[in-house]
Amino acid sequence: VVKPLVLSYDHYCLLKNGSDRPDYFENLELIREYALRSGVPPWNIILVTPHLGYRDPTAAEMRWQVYTSLAYGMKGILYFTYWTHPSLAKQGRMAIVDPQGKPTKRYPVVKQLNAEMKTLGKLLLKLKSTGVYHTGSIPRGGRRQLGDLPLQLPENQPLLIGFFKDARGENYAMIVNRDHDKPQDVQVHLKGHVVQVVEVSAKDGTERPVPITANEFKLSLEAGGGRLFRFKTHFDYPQPPRPLTEIHFDFEKDCEGWGGLHSMSAPTVKAGILRSKIIGPDPYLTRGFLRVPPNRYSRIVVRMRLPAGQRGQFFWQTAAEPAFRDDKYVDFSTVGDDQFHEYVINVGTHPKWRGQEIRAIRLDPAIEAATIGQTVEIDFIRGE
Repeated sequence: VVKPLVLSYDHYCLLKNGSDRPDYFENLELIREYALRSGVPPWNIILVTPHLGYRDPTAAEMRWQVYTSLAYGMKGILYFTYWTHPSLAKQGRMAIVDPQGKPTKRYPVVKQLNAEMKTLGKLLLKLKSTGVYHTGSIPRGGRRQLGDLPLQLPENQPLLIGFFKDARGENYAMIVNRDHDKPQDVQVHLKGHVVQVVEVSAKDGTERPVPITANEFKLSLEAGGGRLFRFKTHFDYPQPPRPLTEIHFDFEKDCEGWGGLHSMSAPTVKAGILRSKIIGPDPYLTRGFLRVPPNRYSRIVVRMRLPAGQRGQFFWQTAAEPAFRDDKYVDFSTVGDDQFHEYVINVGTHPKWRGQEIRAIRLDPAIEAATIGQTVEIDFIRGE
C-alpha cells in the first residue's frame, strides 16, 4: 500500500478531428472520488501542445480544461507541455515557450489562467468537494442536477456546477460553462433557504454581493469559463402550536391550529369562517396542544352552519386519559337548514370532564351518512 503526496493524472480529450473524448468527465469524477476516499489532493494535467491525435487547443479550450477541473475539486493544474520539443516546432506544434524559451501565443493565456488560479486557489485549496452536477446533455460519468440542490441551473444549457464546503461549514459553488466554443448567459434559481450569495473575484479574491431578484440571479460565462460563489442558507423550521389554556377560536385569520382531519377536506378560512367539506363517514376535526385547567368551562358553544344533519358530537382528551374514546363525549342536536346556529354543549356535568385538565378537543359536526358531500361552516368554538 502506498500513500502518494498527490494523485496526478492526464486524460487529454481534445481530438484532432474536432471532437472531444466522451469519457473526459467520467475520468474527472473517478479521480475526484478516489482522491476524497484516500485524502490525497488530485491534480490534472491539461493539454497545451498539439501532438499525436490531439488538436491545437484554443484559449477557450484551455480555460475549459482548467475550470472543469477546478469544479471537480482538482487541487493542482499542470500543462503538457511548457517547452516545445524541436521536432514538434518543425511541424508548427508549439507549447507555452518555443525551443529557445521564447513565449508563444499560449504564454499570455496560461499567464492569465495561472493568475486566476493563484487567486482562487488560496480558497479552493481549503475547500472539500461535496458534489458535481450537469445540465443540458449529460456526459458519460456525469450526474444530472438534482431538484433539491440549493442552486439550480437551467436544464437546457450545457453547464456544470461543483459544490464545496470549508472547515466551518460555509457553502461554495463553482458554475462552469461546459461549452468551450460559445459564451452563455445563465439564470440561476435559488431554493428558498438560500439567503445570500457573494461572488469570489478571480482577479483579487474579494467578495462581491450578488443582486438577487425573486430568488434568482443572472451571470455571464465566457466560453469554457467558470465563476466561484459563496452562499449562505437559513432554515426556518415550523414550530408546533403553543399549548393554549383556553378554548376560544374565532378563525379570524387562519385555522388556529385545528386539524387532525378525518373524512373532511383541508379547511379554508375566509372572513372569519372555517369551511370544510364532509368527504366520508365519521367526519371530525381536532385541536390539540391544550392545557385547559380543570373546571374552567362548563359548556362549549359552537356557532356553525350545516346544510343537513340532526346530530353532532364533542369529544375530548384529558391529562389522565390522553385519547379520544367513547366514554368522553357529549351528543348535541343540530339543525340542517343551511343557516348559522349556536349550539350549546353541556360538558361540565360529565364525570370525565369535571375536575380534569383538558389536553385536546374534537368536533364531529354531523354523524349522519346523508351529510357526505356537504360543506360545514364554523364561525366560532368557545368555552364558557
